[in-house]
Amino acid sequence: MIKYRVLLATVLVATVAAGGAVGAQLSFGGDLKLHLFDMSTGSSTVMEVGSPVKYDTTDRWDMGFERAYLYFVVQITDQMSLDIEPELAARSGATPELGLRIGAQRVPNETNLRVAFNAAKLTLAVPWGLQVSGGILRPLFTEDYGDMKAFQETNRYNKTGANHWLQAWHDMGIELYKPFELKLGEKYVSIPTYLYLLNGAPDYIAIPASDNNSNKMVMLHAAPEFWKVRVMGSYGFGKWDDQGKYNVTRYAVGLNAEFGPVWLRAEYMGGRWENETWQRPGTPLVIDTFAAKPFGYYAKLGVNIVPDRLRFILGYDYAEHNFNQFLSVGDPAVKQQYTTVSGTVGWTVVTGSSVMLGVEKAMWKTSDENVKLDYVRPTLGWRTVF
Repeated sequence: MIKYRVLLATVLVATVAAGGAVGAQLSFGGDLKLHLFDMSTGSSTVMEVGSPVKYDTTDRWDMGFERAYLYFVVQITDQMSLDIEPELAARSGATPELGLRIGAQRVPNETNLRVAFNAAKLTLAVPWGLQVSGGILRPLFTEDYGDMKAFQETNRYNKTGANHWLQAWHDMGIELYKPFELKLGEKYVSIPTYLYLLNGAPDYIAIPASDNNSNKMVMLHAAPEFWKVRVMGSYGFGKWDDQGKYNVTRYAVGLNAEFGPVWLRAEYMGGRWENETWQRPGTPLVIDTFAAKPFGYYAKLGVNIVPDRLRFILGYDYAEHNFNQFLSVGDPAVKQQYTTVSGTVGWTVVTGSSVMLGVEKAMWKTSDENVKLDYVRPTLGWRTVF
């Protein structure tokens, strides 16, 4: 807890000091989410003594603090601003995990709190309509995760969004932003464009205060808008290992369309990590290499039933790894496949405060079907923006 207090105290002192500078203006806000109900029930098939065994399990009801983002924005001059966003998150381990009995994945309460930076960057407006930012970034690789739309719309990130092989991306580096306009006949097409020069992040969950590894990547994101349709695309390449030997590429394409009270958003993403290693089971010790090639996609259909008050979102997402681990690589002969269908009803009780009732049906398995997880998870969340 001491390091958490030191981090927050440092942020407060830095932003207040910056806000007290001559001509500077300090703005503060936040985004808080609680979960009032979260429970999973279903079946899990796990490997025990070399054979698959099926269990029917209902997890305990969970309630508590989920996540909060604090926003400290200092407008130093007309051309320069400072943006510091501490992130506080509680990790209960409530999401069932493939390969474990439902409920066995939970983490102890004393280890579930972390504080990190969602962003900490200095932004400068330079000539030619270019905006340059440097520091801790949340790259706009996908809109669902990078623009935090999944956090705003539903109680949980989908399996592609929670996946650091697919959507999730935090990094340290430089962001260059410039909006372009292309004339087509009598109309102009707006093309917001981002170029990232990234230094690599040793921890996909939380960005540390400094990053001394040698991972390097370049990523381009563009989102041209035509009429009521916006097309998104991202492509990144670089080296994934600390020695700078092995190539990695990541890509994402998407579509967003709005027609009155109805909207649709879908994105497909994937990547390739060369020379990943895994250890063959048994003796003697044998290490093999292969290319990790995960991919996934999601689609969401939203309906604003009562504008600014009542909305419904139906979601579908699929993720697949050509290896049998989620956070790390494993046997490439066994794939992991995650299919999830979800629905969320959001009700804005008062301006800035919404209650979200959701339910998801998860059907996850390995390609050999020795390990399976099939559950239903109702959730009730409460999000307040201030």
